Amino acid sequence: MFKRTIPWLMLAGAIALAVVVSLEASIESPPRQLTDSEMGAIRPSSASESAFSPASCGDVNANGTTTAGDVVTLVNYVFKSGAEPVCLGCNLAWGSVTVAGAIQNAGSGNWTVTYNAVSDWYEITITDEAYWFSDYHASVTLISPVLKVVGTDSSGGKLLVRIRDGASYVQHQFSFSVIKH
Repeated sequence: MFKRTIPWLMLAGAIALAVVVSLEASIESPPRQLTDSEMGAIRPSSASESAFSPASCGDVNANGTTTAGDVVTLVNYVFKSGAEPVCLGCNLAWGSVTVAGAIQNAGSGNWTVTYNAVSDWYEITITDEAYWFSDYHASVTLISPVLKVVGTDSSGGKLLVRIRDGASYVQHQFSFSVIKH
């Protein structure tokens, strides 16, 4: 049995060595510069476009390319208390809000909400973020089948949600999610 194990161990060792050499080679070589067309796939060309693209999913160190350096960033984060990976286009905050402006479902848990009766809008504050409408994308869904119009805006670093029924603003429960461009 021992003689049969040795070839497998040698093969596993050779594969591991090849992987390490390959990773070291790609880590030591600097990442190539992206072309203008590749940058267009990552960065929006206007405020109305999303910055999310499949190319940005694996780029956890946010250098514009997906390389072995992203694996190193993840390993450092998990095992060596390294910098937190960047996730462009990932949900930053989400949850549900009651009619009265209280948290119904905390979701991501990094936000608070109040209802401003003077301005007729909900004010959502995301922890450690200064929300500005052009830097984020907010999606708001009313809970229950109703025909109302939802609008979002920003002020003072907060996400503002306003719901209209005909000509008047109303309170209504909703869920939301926010991503950062």
